[in-house]
Amino acid sequence: METVLPCGSAMSTVGHPPSASRGPHAPQGPLASASERTEGEELRRLNRTLRALSNSSQAMLRSTDEASYLREVCRIVVDDCGHAMVWIGFAEENPDKTVRPVAYAGFEEGYLEGLRLTWADCERGRGPTGTAIRTGRPSACTNMHTDPRFAPWREDAIRRGYASSIGFPLMAAGKVFGAMSIYSRETDPYSEDEQKLLAELASNLGYGITALRSRAARERAEEALRESERRFRQLADSMPQIVWASRPDGFLDYYNRKWFELTGADEDARGDLSWLPILHPEDRQRCLDTWYESVRTGKPYQIEYRFRFSSSGEYRWHLGRALPVRDEAGAVVRWFGTCTDIHDQKLAAEALALADRRKSEFLAVLSHELRNPLAPICNGLNLLDHAPPGSEQAARAKAVIGRQVGHLTTLVDDLLDVTRISRGKINLDRARVDARDVVRRTCEDHRAVFDRRGVALRIDLPAGPVWIDADATRISQVLGNLLQNAVKFTPAHGSTAVAVAAVNGRAEIRVRDDGIGIDPELLGRVFEPFTQSECGLARTQGGLGLGLALVRGLVELHGGSVGAVSEGANRGSEFVVRLPLAASPEEVHVRAPRRRVARARCVLVVEDFLDSGQALADVLALGGHRVHVATDGRAGIAKALEVKPDVVLCDIGLPDLDGYQVARALRAEASLRSTYLVALSGYAQAEDVRRSLDAGFDAHLGKPAPLDQLHALLASERPVPEDRPPASSDL
Repeated sequence: METVLPCGSAMSTVGHPPSASRGPHAPQGPLASASERTEGEELRRLNRTLRALSNSSQAMLRSTDEASYLREVCRIVVDDCGHAMVWIGFAEENPDKTVRPVAYAGFEEGYLEGLRLTWADCERGRGPTGTAIRTGRPSACTNMHTDPRFAPWREDAIRRGYASSIGFPLMAAGKVFGAMSIYSRETDPYSEDEQKLLAELASNLGYGITALRSRAARERAEEALRESERRFRQLADSMPQIVWASRPDGFLDYYNRKWFELTGADEDARGDLSWLPILHPEDRQRCLDTWYESVRTGKPYQIEYRFRFSSSGEYRWHLGRALPVRDEAGAVVRWFGTCTDIHDQKLAAEALALADRRKSEFLAVLSHELRNPLAPICNGLNLLDHAPPGSEQAARAKAVIGRQVGHLTTLVDDLLDVTRISRGKINLDRARVDARDVVRRTCEDHRAVFDRRGVALRIDLPAGPVWIDADATRISQVLGNLLQNAVKFTPAHGSTAVAVAAVNGRAEIRVRDDGIGIDPELLGRVFEPFTQSECGLARTQGGLGLGLALVRGLVELHGGSVGAVSEGANRGSEFVVRLPLAASPEEVHVRAPRRRVARARCVLVVEDFLDSGQALADVLALGGHRVHVATDGRAGIAKALEVKPDVVLCDIGLPDLDGYQVARALRAEASLRSTYLVALSGYAQAEDVRRSLDAGFDAHLGKPAPLDQLHALLASERPVPEDRPPASSDL
């Protein structure tokens, strides 16, 4: 019949076999079954099992690896309980569901090698071990001689003297992973109480295996982490950025070598606040709040802040980033972070943003400044249409138009000059000049403007010359811009003083006014392009904010420097130009220019902008010249061949052929070799002039060409060189 074990599994019970059938290694004499033992015998067996339970628990605490623990438990059960053999097997998750023996103790003699156990529900899986694994409950064979389930192993078991066996499942987290099997030389040897103790021992064994595996996995993970950190530190020390690490609670316990090199920090001064002393005071609280929030939530950390370098004491911007490292359960086990120097990029980005903002402001101002002269010009033209010629109204209208055209010309010239300076396109016509003469002449040229504004202009010049090697026109432009600035921002009844002196090997030109002064915030960038003080929507002072940028650019081209000083609002300002002094020049004899004789010329104007070309033709015609107009390059060449002009005024930027091609084509015509060719262009630098002369032009004038220069040119008798080589044509 079958008996249910206390743990819930069934155990077959059959009669005792004859002693002769117990095998050659069976003990002599009859063995008592559990039901035949006296109370004293049963108590002794239970005590031995209790001792085995206690000793196996101690083994669990002592063991450092799983294999030795399993062998020790098997030995304890055999020695303490007196069983024939104990073995432990693990259930394999393979198609055959085999059971793999991993440890044993007692009388075995190769028995386990021939078991070929499985925990599948088949013939070799229905013994105590397979059943215990498959069902998760203890399973016993009380008599191997008669139990049909034990048939596959009966012969080998009886030959070794085994009579019965019981299997206990090994479980972890509710799942069976193996079994502990106990073999006895007795039939039906296990009482109910002994089964309970052995089941508890098996339960403890399952727990011990799980604990050792967890410990081993943890040790492997810790070793892997140590190795990973060793490699990480090696890599981190080779990186150009600051690298750091912290515990899950945010306590910083690692910095790479770069941190100590850049900050000069003490290598022992680590901890969650060790970076505060070198952090900019304005960034500290923001950094702490952001870091503690990341530590609290586990969210990635990113912030920009300033660190102070020990070598220079300079604060530099850094980008701080950190990411949490999580275990399989998602808990943060480490933080790794970097600090990357972004100081130069940040300054560049700020400069770019500032430049973009100033560009937008400049375009708005430019639009305003270019539109301002249009209204008086339009009104003046309308007045000229209705006012009697020669009347006072007509004269005023012409004066207004002239002033406004001059204003537009100045705006355009300033823009071109700033562009040329930034591109290195300005060439200086240097000569030995007396700075006193330049200052005296420039101040006299601007005196009328000061008189109109009611501002006094005083000049303080030394007794002796102050020689400089300079382009007198450009130095006059520098001083002119400073004077315009002074008169613009000095109220009526104020004053401006200009002084020249030789100081420490340099010529100094000082312009001091008692006007509105310069705001301290503006003083540091007053020489940057498009920089202006707040003028409000009215913009009564006007200007593009280019004057002082031109001053600095031109002065620096001369190898000099310029600075500005102001004590604040309504305290006036002073600008100081410093230029290298030069030695006294030798006498230079200048031949007086030959007097020009005016006569009528045949002039061809080649200009694609019809209004400009026709207006120029009308002006020249008023001077008695015969003028023809062509609106593109090919038409200009055809007209020149037709009329054989004395002078050709040719625009460079034509729609079909450019002015250089036109010049080469005209020079290729023998009948036009003596024609005087003049280039007209918005660009009038030395490089532009050289390119025009190389193409065959005799002269180069910038647009708009001053009428006095045009009239002087047409009145001159300068011959065309007889040895001029004919230029090749691009037609």
